[in-house]
Amino acid sequence: MERRFSYKGQDYRVDNEGNVYEDKVFGSKVGKMDKDGNFTIRTGIFTEETGRISSSGDVYETGIFGADKGKVGEEKGTCFLTTACVEYAGLPDNCWELQMMRRLRDDYIKNLPDGNAFLTEYYATAPAIVTAIKSQSDHQSVFSALLDRARAVARMIDQGRWEEAFGECRAEFERLKLRYLGAQSSEHPLHR
Repeated sequence: MERRFSYKGQDYRVDNEGNVYEDKVFGSKVGKMDKDGNFTIRTGIFTEETGRISSSGDVYETGIFGADKGKVGEEKGTCFLTTACVEYAGLPDNCWELQMMRRLRDDYIKNLPDGNAFLTEYYATAPAIVTAIKSQSDHQSVFSALLDRARAVARMIDQGRWEEAFGECRAEFERLKLRYLGAQSSEHPLHR
C-alpha cells in the first residue's frame, strides 16, 4: 500500500514496490524504502540521507548504524483515491488520474486561503474512511465507483475547470465522511 510522509519539510510518497518519490505532480524517484519503514533518499546530486518511520508514524533521520538523530517529520494518511486506483484497479502510482488529483492539490487547493487546513483534515480523515470501506462487503464496488468519480474530476482538471473539480471532490469527501464515519460537515469555510 502507498505510504506518504514528510522529511525535513519535503513531502514524499512510497509506491507498492518501495520506491520513494517526491510527492508532487511528476515527482521524481528519489529513493527506496524497505518493508520495515527504513529508507534512503537522494537529497542532492551526490547526497543521500537515511531515515525510518516508527510504528507511531514519526519520521526520524538516522545516522551511522541506524541510530536516530532526531524526529524530522511524520507519516501521512492513506488516500482513498490512491487506494481505489492502485490497490483495486491495479494502476501505477503515477497514473493519469492520480497525477490530475495531485495537480488539483498542488496548483489549486494549496493556493486557497484555507486550502492547507482542508488538506490537513482530508489526510487526517481519509485513512479511517479507507479502513471503513475495506470492512464493507461491497468494498470492490465502492472503490470502483470512486475511481469512476476520480476520472470525471480528472477530466475537469485537465480542462481547467478547477473550481468545479474541487467542488466535486469536496462533496464526495463530505459524503464519504457521513456514510462511513457518521461525521457531519465541519464548519470549515471550504466545506460550504
